[in-house]
Amino acid sequence: MDLHLHGSLNESSGTMLNHTAEAVASGYEGLWWTDRLGTWIRAASPSADDLSAALRAGDAFFGDPFRFDPDGEFLLDEEAGNYSMGDVVRTPGRVEQLRVRVRGCRPGDSIRILRNGTAGIVTSEVRSTEGSLHLSLPTQPGDWVRAELVDPAGQPILFSNPIYYVAVGDPVPLHRAP
Repeated sequence: MDLHLHGSLNESSGTMLNHTAEAVASGYEGLWWTDRLGTWIRAASPSADDLSAALRAGDAFFGDPFRFDPDGEFLLDEEAGNYSMGDVVRTPGRVEQLRVRVRGCRPGDSIRILRNGTAGIVTSEVRSTEGSLHLSLPTQPGDWVRAELVDPAGQPILFSNPIYYVAVGDPVPLHRAP
């Protein structure tokens, strides 16, 4: 990812850095909003060490801070809390129980799940400023899953970091292991 930091800590939440970014494999390169994304970092504190550790672990989500509450929350994780976005999970291939939770969106926005870049596996409209989606999703080694929040016209607002699935026995970076 080509990442250029140009912002600073958001004083209201203590956990957001604004940056300009374009992910090479996102499929959204060159669209109007790719130069105004913000990063919400799920860190234990606003200290540089905690923010750096959270970024290394992939514990962050990205989106348009002009269309989402700066103090909002967006999380993709395994239902029992065993792993979450940014993690690399060893699997023999099984059905995963996943959930997405959002707080700070607008009524009419929708949560959608992407597996290996394909959207539309599951979509759920949010009827208030908070919502959640629970799903059973078959996964295989090599799969990755990401959640997005989109507006009623289908334009992206938020992107979770993916959860990556690898074969049992494959190496996993320590900072990305659940």
